[in-house]
Amino acid sequence: MAQRRMIDKRISVSEQVSNLPIEAQLIFTWAIPHADDLGLLPIHHKTLKALVVPLLEMTLETFGNHLETIVSQKLWEVWKWQNEKFYRIIKFSQNQTLKKDRKPNTLAKNIDSWEQVYSIWNTLETFGNPTKRSKGSKEKEVK
Repeated sequence: MAQRRMIDKRISVSEQVSNLPIEAQLIFTWAIPHADDLGLLPIHHKTLKALVVPLLEMTLETFGNHLETIVSQKLWEVWKWQNEKFYRIIKFSQNQTLKKDRKPNTLAKNIDSWEQVYSIWNTLETFGNPTKRSKGSKEKEVK
């Protein structure tokens, strides 16, 4: 996955994020650098906890409850791709500058080009996903 991700300062005044318990805020924020180029994270709680907060003393049950809260605040969604499930950070593409000169680095299988990524993002928007990109966004310009 990526070595660096951007965290916009607006995160500290986000109503959605502020509605999370403080531990869920930490999980949400610390998960961002671990997301792939599509904003995907592993769905398995044990794997995700080990990746995002390995030293935080918290049961898997509590961790799972925090993940449910993050999803209920519409910060993440459960996303299915070719019979696999992932957590997907909903506004990920709006807040990241991704390297378009290489193949997308993703957990999802059989995604080999940025054209496929743009097509997926456009499909998500068409079917009511809460993600909205501005008219001048790079994703739409490239396509």
